[in-house]
Amino acid sequence: MPPVPWATIEKTVLDRCTKRKNEKSYNVAKAKALYEFRKRTDIRFLPHQISSSLILPNDNRIVFWSDMIAIVDGRPLLPFFDLRSSTGLQSDRSRQIAMSIQHRVAIEQDADLDQSGTRPAIIQIAGSMKDGFTPHLIETCLQPLLSMSNIQEIVLEVWDDIVRVSSEDQGYDKRTGTGGLFDLI
Repeated sequence: MPPVPWATIEKTVLDRCTKRKNEKSYNVAKAKALYEFRKRTDIRFLPHQISSSLILPNDNRIVFWSDMIAIVDGRPLLPFFDLRSSTGLQSDRSRQIAMSIQHRVAIEQDADLDQSGTRPAIIQIAGSMKDGFTPHLIETCLQPLLSMSNIQEIVLEVWDDIVRVSSEDQGYDKRTGTGGLFDLI
């Protein structure tokens, strides 16, 4: 994809973000950090439609990647943009799970990606509004990638916990965003 001017990206983020003003500022700051990272590292992004997804027990589908390939020093990478928290995926286990899902569900299911040697990667944007945001490219998983059966076991364990917590929560009268926690005090 050809480079897009920062003003165009900033306008797009502001237009699409339906959150409060401080959250818009947060999203713009992370986008600016990613924009500068792309310029500094000479990373290129190429569009690539990825049709596979992880199927949950309720038949919903989720993805951990965007419809693009990142090219860094001639290496094709399938990026997962870790934007959600100030620290991102910190544990080796979290990274192992994310990269395993990318590899087993997206790369191995796409002949073009598999045959080109595409590898999973995480582009993490850690930091804060006060200290600024710093993108990091993580290409190496310190743990071996999980098998598809391991991934399915993890998904089912997490799904069981979601269903259990949801059913336990059915009796509470929610008056706040705390799930009734302050109603007990």
